[in-house]
Formats: sequence, C-alpha cells, structure tokens
Amino acid sequence: MEFDINLVMEKLRERKKEFVNENDLKQEMVNVIEDLYSNARTRMEYPTNFNANKAIDILVIINNKHFPIEVKYPTIKGEHPKNEQCYKYLQDIERIEKFRDNDPLFEKGYTIILTDIKSFKEKPTSENVDYYDFSIHERAEKTGTLMWQKGEKKRFEQPITLKGTYKMNWKEYSQLNNHIFIYLVNEIDK
Repeated sequence: MEFDINLVMEKLRERKKEFVNENDLKQEMVNVIEDLYSNARTRMEYPTNFNANKAIDILVIINNKHFPIEVKYPTIKGEHPKNEQCYKYLQDIERIEKFRDNDPLFEKGYTIILTDIKSFKEKPTSENVDYYDFSIHERAEKTGTLMWQKGEKKRFEQPITLKGTYKMNWKEYSQLNNHIFIYLVNEIDK
C-alpha cells in the first residue's frame, strides 16, 4: 500500500478531534501511521544532513523510501501570531524541498497545519500588509521568493524561496460544539 497522507488525516480525525499541543498531534500521527502501515518505520525529530540545527518533525520510511512530514498546531489558546505561523508553515515547505534535494531516498513530503484559528483561511484585507507574501489563505498559490513587505521581524527576517508551486486548500478537520478545527496539507513532490 502506497503512503497516503489523506488517509492518515482521515484516521487521525476518527481517533482524536483535538490535541493538547503540537507534540501530542505528532505522536498521534505517528501512532496512526504505524497502525495503517505495518511495514513503516517512523522517526520523530529526524536530523537533516543540510542543517544540523533543523530536524524534520516526522520521517516515515516505507520500502526504503522517505516521506518527511512537518507539522504545525497553532491554536486560539496559544500565543501564536498569525503572520509568524504563516511564515513558519512556508518555511517548513522550504525545509522539505531542501531535504528532497539532499536525500536520494526521498519519495514525497508533506506540510500540515491544523488549527482552530479560522482567519488563516481568510485573505488579508490589503496586499500591503507586511506578511502578504506569507499569507496561506484559501486558494493562495505560493512559489518563488517570499519576503516581508516592510520592516524586519526578529527570527523571521530571511526570505523564503520555494522551488515548487503550492496551492492552499483548507479542509474541515473536526467540530466540537461550536469549536471548529481546520487543516491544510501541501505535498512536496520529487
């Protein structure tokens, strides 16, 4: 059976509608993957060979093929500025592209953001907002070099360069009372 991130998300949703934090989400995702794919090996916080300071959240190994996954879980309860979370999500895509370019066993990679902050889906009201290039609103397409419109952001000042083109297509994950979680998955190909 070929690795299917949509099946993983579907089974994850059946198991758990909400998570304590990002680490809880990652662990549950690993549990689902190992239950679905008996021949899969998983590694959390897998070190990359191109940057010793950056690890891949989850590496799935099936039939000697690598499927890296980066995960984000910003919530209303947390202190997560939207502009920085958008930046980090796109930075994850860039990281998986670099992993792909440096790993001969790479098959396909994924970035996932699961959140209860509905405004991630909404297009900024102006193209002049400082994070416009990094907005991951519904139907946005991201490619090339992305930069802040004005000013500098500590820890986030570096432009992000994406080799591929990535379309943002949000889906509903779960609903608990009137509390809705949504998610976005982007696939990084060979």
